[in-house]
Amino acid sequence: GCDAVAGPDAGAETDAVAGTDAGAETDAETGTDAVAGTDATVLAEISGGTDAVAGTDAETGSDAVAGTDAETGTDAVAGTDAVAGTDAETGTDAVAGSDAETGTDATSDPDGQSGSDTVSGPDALACGTDGEACDDGDPCSTGETCLADSCQGGTATLCGDGNVCTTDFCSQANGCENLANSSSCDDGNVCTDDGACSATVCTAGPAKTCVDGNVCTDDSCNSSSGCVNSNNTASCSDGNACTEADVCADGSCVAGSPKVCNDQNSCTNDSCGSDGQCVFADNGTCPVKVTFADVSPIFKAKCGGCHTTGSSGGHSIGSANLTTAYANSQLESYSVTGKSKGHASLVRIKDGSMPAGKGCSGNPTTDANKPACLTAAEQAKIDQWLADGELAPP
Repeated sequence: GCDAVAGPDAGAETDAVAGTDAGAETDAETGTDAVAGTDATVLAEISGGTDAVAGTDAETGSDAVAGTDAETGTDAVAGTDAVAGTDAETGTDAVAGSDAETGTDATSDPDGQSGSDTVSGPDALACGTDGEACDDGDPCSTGETCLADSCQGGTATLCGDGNVCTTDFCSQANGCENLANSSSCDDGNVCTDDGACSATVCTAGPAKTCVDGNVCTDDSCNSSSGCVNSNNTASCSDGNACTEADVCADGSCVAGSPKVCNDQNSCTNDSCGSDGQCVFADNGTCPVKVTFADVSPIFKAKCGGCHTTGSSGGHSIGSANLTTAYANSQLESYSVTGKSKGHASLVRIKDGSMPAGKGCSGNPTTDANKPACLTAAEQAKIDQWLADGELAPP
């Protein structure tokens, strides 16, 4: 037949339904652009679709091949060498044939069987061409390819979202998950310590402590550069108790002037001790001062008979207890006005009234043969004690 038209999506010979040497049936009412199939025997009462091959006495549809009593369907195609079945209804884009199997977009073979070369859907695991991208159904892998009709290879799905406040992982149930955590984090403020994650956000930490423990720096935090420790000129201590007025310079404590220790006494060597206290040591160039410990034996030996318990005027200057004897020597004398009892004792020794009742004159030369009386050396030692200031026993 002339002006044959192939229906869309048809499977035979690039979707064409017409061929040469076709045997068209007689008594047929032909439709516009009708086509008889190659070597096809068109049977009566077949329902054809648009672009379908119809038999004798068919009602024609738009772009249809007329056939006997056939109703036209949409986009139906008769396969090459196919035998159309009586009263058959064609499916969408189907190849009609007696007891033929229909397939989506399939090309029927000469025996009415659906062809091989079927293509799987885009999400199917089956593979076609090696190297073709595919999906193995695992949400935690990506980049699989076909190899030997099998979807394989691929790499682990990357779920990292770049947020330290989420824990990122992939689960078979949900794929990538990014769950909030409570990790420590940096809030981006140089004047705070590390913060903590809360609801996927890094919250600020406590203010940074910039104190460096150096009294010679002023400590602060700069929002751009962080901690700043600036040198100052504050007063300080260099750790040496024998220096005074130490001051900060260039971030360090510089020693001040040495502490002055001077008792204005040529008989002592003056210095500053490690505790910062002045020390005045006897340098041996001056006479040793006499203390009460030096004269106490004299009072005890020569005056103890009457002055050991304080029974004589309460004066126990001759007591064996050195502390008690010294304390009494410093009491005011009742016999020599304005003098201590220790001083009054020497006055009385020299005038011969002490030791009382011993016949002493107070003159060592005259009293040389009298043991109860004081010798010149004993009187001189007591005299020196008074001159040195009636010093207490050391």
